[in-house]
Amino acid sequence: MNRPKQYILTIKEGPKAGEVLILENIEYTLGRTPDNRIVIDELSVSRHHARLQPTLGSFALEDLGSTNGTWVNGEQLARPCVLAPGDIIQLADNVTLEFNFQEEILPEALIPPPDVPVTTETPRGKTPAWLTDKEPKTMPTRPKRLGYRVLIGVLLLLIVLCLAVTAYIWFAAPEVWQQILSQFGVPTP
Repeated sequence: MNRPKQYILTIKEGPKAGEVLILENIEYTLGRTPDNRIVIDELSVSRHHARLQPTLGSFALEDLGSTNGTWVNGEQLARPCVLAPGDIIQLADNVTLEFNFQEEILPEALIPPPDVPVTTETPRGKTPAWLTDKEPKTMPTRPKRLGYRVLIGVLLLLIVLCLAVTAYIWFAAPEVWQQILSQFGVPTP
C-alpha cells in the first residue's frame, strides 16, 4: 500500500545530533537565533543561515548570505538547490543534516480494512466508501448548455448567408454592378 511521504531532516552532526525534524509544507529558516523555525545553537552558524522552501514534491535550500557557507553533498551553494532524498546538508563546519522522507503514519481510522482493494483512482476530495460505510454517491450531471450551441448555429448561418450574398454579387450581370455603383455615385464605364 502506498502511503504519503513525509519529508524529514535528521541532524547527523552538531547540537541535538540524532534529532529528527518533520517538515511540513511551509517555509523554514535555519539559524542560530530563536526567530528561526529551525534553531541550531552553534556559533559557526549564522543568525539567519539558510532557508528551506517547499517546491513541487520536495524542498529547495538557499543560503541566506551566511558567513561560513552552506553545502549540499559537498558543493557550496551559490543559488537555491532542490533537494533529493538522501542529500547531505552542511551548515558552516560543524553541523550536518540529512534530507530524507519517511512513510507518513496514518491514523488507524484512515487505513482501509485488509479486504478492501486500495486504488489510486479515487477522485481527489472524495471520501472512500469504506470510510463512510455507505454506497458511493454519483455526482449530479450538469445540464448541457444549449445557449452556446444556438449561438454557434446562428453564427454559422450568418457566415453562410454572407458568403451566398457575396457570391451572388460577384457573379452578377454587369447591369447589377452598374445599378449598385450608381447608388453610391460611382461613375460606370
